Amino acid sequence: MAEISELNLYQKLALMIRDAKAIPKRGWNNFHKYHYATHADVMEQTAELCGRYGVVVIQRPLTDTLEVIQRPTKNEGATFVTRLHFKYTIVNADNPTETIESIQIGEGADTGDKGIYKASTGADKYFWFRLLQISTGDDPEDGGNGKPGQAAVDRKRAEQSADGFISEADKREVFKAAHKYGFSHARMIEYLTDQHSITSTDRLTKNVADDLVEFMRSIHEQEQAAK
Repeated sequence: MAEISELNLYQKLALMIRDAKAIPKRGWNNFHKYHYATHADVMEQTAELCGRYGVVVIQRPLTDTLEVIQRPTKNEGATFVTRLHFKYTIVNADNPTETIESIQIGEGADTGDKGIYKASTGADKYFWFRLLQISTGDDPEDGGNGKPGQAAVDRKRAEQSADGFISEADKREVFKAAHKYGFSHARMIEYLTDQHSITSTDRLTKNVADDLVEFMRSIHEQEQAAK
Protein backbone atom coordinates (compact mmCIF):
# COMPACT_ATOMS: atom_id res chain seq x y z
CA MET A 1 0.00 0.00 0.00
CA ALA A 2 1.21 3.53 -0.77
CA GLU A 3 2.49 5.76 2.00
CA ILE A 4 -0.19 7.97 3.54
CA SER A 5 1.59 11.08 2.28
CA GLU A 6 1.23 9.77 -1.29
CA LEU A 7 -2.55 9.32 -1.11
CA ASN A 8 -4.93 11.79 -2.68
CA LEU A 9 -7.62 13.45 -0.59
CA TYR A 10 -10.41 11.06 -1.56
CA GLN A 11 -8.25 8.06 -0.71
CA LYS A 12 -7.52 9.56 2.70
CA LEU A 13 -11.20 10.23 3.33
CA ALA A 14 -12.04 6.66 2.36
CA LEU A 15 -9.62 5.39 5.01
CA MET A 16 -11.07 7.81 7.56
CA ILE A 17 -14.58 6.54 6.82
CA ARG A 18 -13.32 2.97 7.23
CA ASP A 19 -11.72 3.75 10.60
CA ALA A 20 -14.49 5.95 12.02
CA LYS A 21 -16.33 4.34 14.95
CA ALA A 22 -19.87 4.74 16.16
CA ILE A 23 -20.16 7.53 18.71
CA PRO A 24 -22.26 6.79 21.83
CA LYS A 25 -24.90 9.23 23.01
CA ARG A 26 -23.38 10.52 26.26
CA GLY A 27 -25.16 13.88 26.28
CA TRP A 28 -28.68 14.55 27.58
CA ASN A 29 -31.06 17.25 26.34
CA ASN A 30 -33.19 17.92 29.41
CA PHE A 31 -35.78 20.06 27.60
CA HIS A 32 -36.39 17.71 24.66
CA LYS A 33 -35.73 14.61 26.79
CA TYR A 34 -33.35 12.66 24.57
CA HIS A 35 -29.74 11.51 24.52
CA TYR A 36 -27.31 12.80 21.89
CA ALA A 37 -23.71 12.47 20.78
CA THR A 38 -21.71 15.37 22.19
CA HIS A 39 -19.56 17.72 20.14
CA ALA A 40 -16.58 16.87 22.35
CA ASP A 41 -16.90 13.14 21.58
CA VAL A 42 -17.17 13.83 17.85
CA MET A 43 -14.12 16.12 17.88
CA GLU A 44 -12.04 13.65 19.89
CA GLN A 45 -12.46 10.99 17.20
CA THR A 46 -12.24 13.22 14.13
CA ALA A 47 -9.17 15.11 15.35
CA GLU A 48 -7.32 11.81 15.77
CA LEU A 49 -8.35 10.65 12.28
CA CYS A 50 -7.28 13.94 10.71
CA GLY A 51 -3.89 13.73 12.41
CA ARG A 52 -3.43 10.12 11.39
CA TYR A 53 -4.14 10.71 7.70
CA GLY A 54 -2.91 14.26 7.21
CA VAL A 55 -6.21 16.04 6.62
CA VAL A 56 -7.01 19.59 7.72
CA VAL A 57 -10.56 20.97 7.95
CA ILE A 58 -11.26 24.70 8.17
CA GLN A 59 -14.67 26.10 9.12
CA ARG A 60 -15.65 29.59 7.94
CA PRO A 61 -18.98 31.30 8.76
CA LEU A 62 -20.88 32.78 5.83
CA THR A 63 -22.00 35.91 7.66
CA ASP A 64 -24.39 37.05 4.94
CA THR A 65 -26.58 34.03 5.76
CA LEU A 66 -26.95 34.95 9.45
CA GLU A 67 -30.52 34.79 10.74
CA VAL A 68 -31.60 35.44 14.34
CA ILE A 69 -35.17 34.73 15.47
CA GLN A 70 -36.43 35.93 18.84
CA ARG A 71 -38.90 33.79 20.77
CA PRO A 72 -40.57 34.59 24.11
CA THR A 73 -39.97 32.37 27.14
CA LYS A 74 -42.30 31.41 29.99
CA ASN A 75 -40.45 33.83 32.29
CA GLU A 76 -41.34 36.77 30.03
CA GLY A 77 -37.80 36.80 28.72
CA ALA A 78 -36.55 35.87 25.28
CA THR A 79 -34.51 33.17 23.63
CA PHE A 80 -32.70 33.71 20.36
CA VAL A 81 -32.44 31.07 17.63
CA THR A 82 -29.39 31.68 15.46
CA ARG A 83 -29.10 30.09 12.01
CA LEU A 84 -25.95 30.39 9.97
CA HIS A 85 -24.30 28.64 7.02
CA PHE A 86 -20.71 27.51 7.34
CA LYS A 87 -18.25 26.69 4.57
CA TYR A 88 -15.93 23.77 5.24
CA THR A 89 -12.66 23.45 3.34
CA ILE A 90 -11.10 19.99 3.52
CA VAL A 91 -7.38 20.11 2.75
CA ASN A 92 -4.85 17.39 1.95
CA ALA A 93 -2.01 18.44 4.28
CA ASP A 94 0.52 16.61 2.09
CA ASN A 95 -0.72 18.45 -1.01
CA PRO A 96 -2.45 21.66 0.15
CA THR A 97 -3.58 22.56 -3.37
CA GLU A 98 -5.98 19.60 -3.21
CA THR A 99 -9.15 20.68 -1.44
CA ILE A 100 -12.88 19.92 -1.19
CA GLU A 101 -15.52 22.43 -0.09
CA SER A 102 -18.84 21.76 1.61
CA ILE A 103 -21.65 23.88 3.10
CA GLN A 104 -23.35 23.00 6.38
CA ILE A 105 -26.20 24.76 8.17
CA GLY A 106 -25.89 25.38 11.90
CA GLU A 107 -28.60 26.35 14.38
CA GLY A 108 -28.30 27.28 18.05
CA ALA A 109 -30.74 28.59 20.66
CA ASP A 110 -29.58 30.69 23.61
CA THR A 111 -30.98 33.36 25.92
CA GLY A 112 -27.72 35.29 25.73
CA ASP A 113 -25.03 35.85 23.13
CA LYS A 114 -23.87 32.27 22.57
CA GLY A 115 -26.21 31.42 19.68
CA ILE A 116 -23.50 31.73 17.03
CA TYR A 117 -21.14 29.50 18.99
CA LYS A 118 -23.84 26.86 19.40
CA ALA A 119 -24.65 27.07 15.69
CA SER A 120 -20.96 26.60 14.93
CA THR A 121 -20.55 23.50 17.10
CA GLY A 122 -23.84 22.05 15.83
CA ALA A 123 -22.77 22.51 12.21
CA ASP A 124 -19.41 20.97 13.05
CA LYS A 125 -20.97 17.86 14.53
CA TYR A 126 -23.32 17.15 11.64
CA PHE A 127 -20.67 17.96 9.04
CA TRP A 128 -18.55 15.13 10.46
CA PHE A 129 -21.52 12.76 10.71
CA ARG A 130 -22.12 13.20 6.99
CA LEU A 131 -18.51 13.29 5.83
CA LEU A 132 -17.35 10.19 7.67
CA GLN A 133 -20.73 8.42 7.75
CA ILE A 134 -20.51 8.18 11.53
CA SER A 135 -23.38 6.35 13.18
CA THR A 136 -24.87 6.93 16.59
CA GLY A 137 -26.71 4.52 18.84
CA ASP A 138 -27.19 3.60 22.46
CA ASP A 139 -24.21 4.07 24.72
CA PRO A 140 -21.87 1.04 24.43
CA GLU A 141 -22.17 0.42 28.17
CA ASP A 142 -25.88 -0.27 27.63
CA GLY A 143 -24.97 -3.35 25.60
CA GLY A 144 -22.56 -4.62 28.22
CA ASN A 145 -20.18 -5.96 25.59
CA GLY A 146 -18.55 -2.91 24.03
CA LYS A 147 -21.06 -2.89 21.15
CA PRO A 148 -24.09 -0.66 20.52
CA GLY A 149 -27.12 -1.60 22.62
CA GLN A 150 -29.40 -4.26 21.17
CA ALA A 151 -32.37 -1.90 21.37
CA ALA A 152 -30.77 0.40 18.79
CA VAL A 153 -29.98 -2.55 16.53
CA ASP A 154 -33.51 -3.93 16.80
CA ARG A 155 -35.01 -0.51 16.11
CA LYS A 156 -32.92 -0.05 12.98
CA ARG A 157 -33.86 -3.50 11.71
CA ALA A 158 -37.52 -2.76 12.33
CA GLU A 159 -37.27 0.47 10.34
CA GLN A 160 -35.54 -1.28 7.46
CA SER A 161 -38.16 -4.04 7.38
CA ALA A 162 -41.06 -1.59 7.07
CA ASP A 163 -42.97 -1.16 3.80
CA GLY A 164 -40.24 1.08 2.41
CA PHE A 165 -39.69 4.80 2.17
CA ILE A 166 -42.60 7.20 2.32
CA SER A 167 -43.95 8.74 -0.88
CA GLU A 168 -43.31 12.30 -2.01
CA ALA A 169 -46.87 13.18 -0.99
CA ASP A 170 -46.27 11.82 2.52
CA LYS A 171 -42.96 13.68 2.66
CA ARG A 172 -44.78 16.93 1.86
CA GLU A 173 -47.09 16.23 4.80
CA VAL A 174 -44.05 15.90 7.08
CA PHE A 175 -42.78 19.28 5.90
CA LYS A 176 -46.24 20.81 6.37
CA ALA A 177 -46.14 19.55 9.95
CA ALA A 178 -42.67 21.04 10.40
CA HIS A 179 -43.95 24.41 9.18
CA LYS A 180 -47.00 24.17 11.43
CA TYR A 181 -44.92 23.37 14.50
CA GLY A 182 -42.15 25.89 13.76
CA PHE A 183 -39.37 23.39 13.02
CA SER A 184 -36.55 24.32 10.67
CA HIS A 185 -34.98 21.71 8.41
CA ALA A 186 -31.78 21.89 10.50
CA ARG A 187 -33.77 21.17 13.65
CA MET A 188 -35.43 18.18 11.98
CA ILE A 189 -32.04 16.82 10.89
CA GLU A 190 -30.68 17.25 14.41
CA TYR A 191 -33.41 15.02 15.83
CA LEU A 192 -33.19 12.46 13.02
CA THR A 193 -29.44 12.19 13.41
CA ASP A 194 -29.52 11.86 17.19
CA GLN A 195 -32.41 9.40 17.33
CA HIS A 196 -32.24 7.44 14.07
CA SER A 197 -28.70 7.96 12.70
CA ILE A 198 -30.30 9.57 9.62
CA THR A 199 -28.76 12.73 8.15
CA SER A 200 -31.30 13.45 5.40
CA THR A 201 -35.05 13.81 4.98
CA ASP A 202 -34.88 12.35 1.46
CA ARG A 203 -35.49 8.71 2.42
CA LEU A 204 -37.68 8.24 5.49
CA THR A 205 -39.53 5.11 6.51
CA LYS A 206 -43.08 5.45 7.82
CA ASN A 207 -41.89 4.61 11.34
CA VAL A 208 -39.29 7.37 11.30
CA ALA A 209 -41.62 9.92 9.69
CA ASP A 210 -44.35 9.23 12.27
CA ASP A 211 -41.84 9.53 15.10
CA LEU A 212 -40.52 12.84 13.74
CA VAL A 213 -43.99 14.35 13.41
CA GLU A 214 -44.95 13.22 16.91
CA PHE A 215 -41.74 14.71 18.32
CA MET A 216 -42.36 18.05 16.59
CA ARG A 217 -45.95 18.10 17.85
CA SER A 218 -44.96 17.38 21.45
CA ILE A 219 -42.21 20.02 21.47
CA HIS A 220 -44.58 22.58 19.95
CA GLU A 221 -47.10 21.89 22.71
CA GLN A 222 -44.37 22.29 25.35
CA GLU A 223 -43.24 25.58 23.85
CA GLN A 224 -46.81 26.88 23.66
CA ALA A 225 -47.46 25.91 27.28
CA ALA A 226 -44.29 27.73 28.34
CA LYS A 227 -45.50 31.04 26.90
